[in-house]
Amino acid sequence: MVAWSEIDTVMFDMDGSLLDLHFDNFFWLKLVPEHFSKQHGVSEKQALLVTNARPISLQLKMQHVSIEKYFKQLISSHQLKKAKENDGFWESLQQLFSYDPTRTALFDDNMSVLRQAHREGIAHLRAIKQPDSQQPSLPVAEFPQVEDFGLIAPDEY
Repeated sequence: MVAWSEIDTVMFDMDGSLLDLHFDNFFWLKLVPEHFSKQHGVSEKQALLVTNARPISLQLKMQHVSIEKYFKQLISSHQLKKAKENDGFWESLQQLFSYDPTRTALFDDNMSVLRQAHREGIAHLRAIKQPDSQQPSLPVAEFPQVEDFGLIAPDEY
């Protein structure tokens, strides 16, 4: 369960978390940040899209999935010249966009990214159970897994 009362910032990975790796198409559209911000009375939370995708790739994908309106900011790791799994990425991100790591949730399909975020103090980490809908679910890992964002919606739901 996610402790929503302890979270001010929610971060989502793009590929494999919000976008299905097989179709590279947005899944659970009704359950992305708008679900958390408008339908559930948690509009004080800020949602960011944080991806390792190159800016041009991010721009092209946004033309097809139109999810940018749900996020306060879209951030490519290329802007920080470090991949999300690299030492210092999350600290560098704080310089670009202020957030409190102890009150931040990160949803990502990459265990290396989640481990690095943990090392840099992000408190609420969740793995994506099945990043590719055409492949089997990932084995249970050291982080709680999300299968359906609807199952972890805030209590106001």
